[in-house]
Amino acid sequence: GWSSLFGAAVPGRHEVVSNTCQANATNANDYWNAGTFGPDCEVYADILAEPTTATTYSLLLLRLVQVGGMTADGYGIRITAGAPDSWEILRTDNAVGTVLGAAFTQELDADDKFGLEAIGSNLTAYYHNGTSWSALASRSDATYTAAGNIGIVDIVANQVTLDNFGGGTVVPAVIPVMLRQYRQRWS
Repeated sequence: GWSSLFGAAVPGRHEVVSNTCQANATNANDYWNAGTFGPDCEVYADILAEPTTATTYSLLLLRLVQVGGMTADGYGIRITAGAPDSWEILRTDNAVGTVLGAAFTQELDADDKFGLEAIGSNLTAYYHNGTSWSALASRSDATYTAAGNIGIVDIVANQVTLDNFGGGTVVPAVIPVMLRQYRQRWS
């Protein structure tokens, strides 16, 4: 179910190593080609190992369209190793990232999770510390509002180990009390 996000222009790919996801080359890039999600959607992964040097290392992407070449568009969450790690929410236009708002910080340790959610024009970065999810920051951008693919890019080879990559369409919760009130009013 995986294809190269940028095609032959950037040939690096991810591979399964001991049942985890690792980049086999610099700028490894893949998208899930088995279907699209959204437009309200999410993408997430567990971090098992990260680089020890201050380098941008991982992007999780959603609402990807025009995949398979250097025309890919969508949104992502980008992590740069540091003390603490720096996070950025970005928009990708023709495979070039534009940071939306200021960077923010949250240290990622082994077994933590990170992700991005897109609901309407709101993009929210999430962090899971082993107990619960917390929203870290939100940005607003309405450039790409349609359903798309989810994907991953790793900037450095053989240093980052991810697991449990996933995502999908976010379905809004239905509040039964409101439905009961509506039915009572109109029956």
